Amino acid sequence: MRFDLRRPCAECPFLRKSSYLSGARGREIAEITVSGDKTFTCHKTLRTKDQQHCAGALIMSERRGRPNAMHQIAERLGIYDPSKLHMEADIYAGPEEMSKGHER
Repeated sequence: MRFDLRRPCAECPFLRKSSYLSGARGREIAEITVSGDKTFTCHKTLRTKDQQHCAGALIMSERRGRPNAMHQIAERLGIYDPSKLHMEADIYAGPEEMSKGHER
């Protein structure tokens, strides 16, 4: 998995304007990324050989001050630089807000 994406795509499930998942799935995605120490592949790269970590998920984790273990390992290996993320992106604040946003 690569960590090259800097900003969420237009259809990123972490964007506040996104509401196409069920509330439960929105919460699940946010929780596995923020506190589950797992990666979350950008849906646009899911079926490619060069899968990318979702920028929205990275931004949420960094804003919460809780980069998970995989993010920390990638940073130590020099394949992820959180200072390059577009932190101004309008993403959900956390799992609860993401769940409510996707329930719309």
